[in-house]
Amino acid sequence: LMQNRIAAAVSLDLSSAYDTVSLPALVSKLFVLGIPHRFITHVHKWLSYRQLTFVGSQHTLTRSTVKGLPQGCVLSPILFSLYISDVGIQLPKEIQPFLYADDLTLVCSGTRFDGVDARMREALSSLTQYCQLLS
Repeated sequence: LMQNRIAAAVSLDLSSAYDTVSLPALVSKLFVLGIPHRFITHVHKWLSYRQLTFVGSQHTLTRSTVKGLPQGCVLSPILFSLYISDVGIQLPKEIQPFLYADDLTLVCSGTRFDGVDARMREALSSLTQYCQLLS
């Protein structure tokens, strides 16, 4: 690296991230982000009236759900990214977050290892608190 700086990166896969999305919180964030009301209404209706069907060897069980984003849907990564779009605000200013769907990489650079290490630990602690507030 230039100027004798060191860098650290931590890659995270937010487990079950899509399953933990709260519909009221998602709708609220979409409004705050200025997403058009008509689109928000469609997303709300789409996510509100879903059914899960569990097929067993002898029984079939159907349940309604309003929690989470559907796996494999093209809109889910976009909606999840919007849902956690404010994650960078929660992190120390020296941390640069890179987000794609439910994969998050935190990068920090500095001139001293102990400073970079401390910032990264602070970022992970802040991220843990942020995720707990979302769920």
